[in-house]
Order: sequence, then C-alpha cells, then structure tokens
Amino acid sequence: MKQNKIKTIGITGSSGSGKSTICQYLKTKGAFIIDADKISHYLTKPGKICYNEIVSEFGYDILSSDGSINRKKLASIVFNDPQKLERLNEITHKKIIEEILSIKNEITEGCTEYDYIVIDAPLLIETGLYKSCDFVWLVCADYEKRIERITKRDGISRKKTEERFNNQTSFEILKKFSNEILDNSDEDKTGLYLKIDEILNRIYR
Repeated sequence: MKQNKIKTIGITGSSGSGKSTICQYLKTKGAFIIDADKISHYLTKPGKICYNEIVSEFGYDILSSDGSINRKKLASIVFNDPQKLERLNEITHKKIIEEILSIKNEITEGCTEYDYIVIDAPLLIETGLYKSCDFVWLVCADYEKRIERITKRDGISRKKTEERFNNQTSFEILKKFSNEILDNSDEDKTGLYLKIDEILNRIYR
C-alpha cells in the first residue's frame, strides 16, 4: 500500500503497555520503525556522544565489567530520584531527538520502500516529538498486566516497578495529545490487530 506521502505515526504509552507489540505488527504492514530506546542504547555506548557525560554525572559504579553502562544500575538510581532522572534526560534527550529526526527526514525524502514511519518513544509527548508526527497513538493496558510484564521483563520487584510508574506521565495527560487509544491488555491480539488495520485504512481512505 505505497502512498505518495509517508505518514508518521508516534507510538507512546507507559512502561508495560505493550508498545513493542504494536510496532512489530506495524512493521508487517509496511512501517519503518524508529525505536527511541534502541537509539538511546546506541548513543550511550562507550565512545558514543552521551557516554562520558553520563559516567561523569553518575559515577563509575554504573558501569559493567566491560565498561558499558549497566542500564539496570542506572535505572535504579534515576527512577528513585526525580532530580537525577531529569539530569539524565538533560544529557540524552536532545541528542536522541536529533537522531530520530535525522532518520525520519532521511526516510521521508529518499525512501520508496515503506508505507509509514513509526516513532516508538515512551517520552513522545514530554520531549515534543509528537509535533513531528501526523498521528499519535497511545497504548495502554491494565495496571496489573503492566506490573506483570515489567517485573518479568526487567527482573525487578513490584515495588520498583510501581516506583517507575509513579515517575511517568499519567494516562489522562497523554490521551489529550493522542488521536487513537489502543488497549493492549489481552493476550489474544486478534481484536487489537483488527483495530490497527481499521485505523490504517481510515488514515488512507
């Protein structure tokens, strides 16, 4: 379904809502996925643009034996301290946004392979990235389902998971910026995928 103008869809939602599930499905529908977390991982590797400043700010204790930043150690620091989280964001967000927009522009201007660009960014709204999207989709899931997913995925306790949730923007605020809301609570994704198909058809009808 190649279109004359590639539309950009921003995907956001709280931890454990299942954003990656949505993106994986959109990839099968012709989307190019820009994953903010993967870009963050890349820019914080040893030798990359954010690495030295993060280590200088948070100390060598956050490093693994190979010198890479241990993201679990760093998360345990910043998710328990809003000021430290803000400082980490100051170091990384501008550079991550610049990289995302650079990739988006490259795909928009020169690519004929993809039908959509999808920006998968937990902080899509907070960083202003939503302004570069044609549509914003908010992914949500039941609270207990989100708890279950994060404790299993990241190997952290329920208490630490809830602390992480408490530092995130509320659903009520995020939905004010969103064109579509997708509930990803069910393990059976049939209904979810049908809704995505309906939305995509509506975008290009």
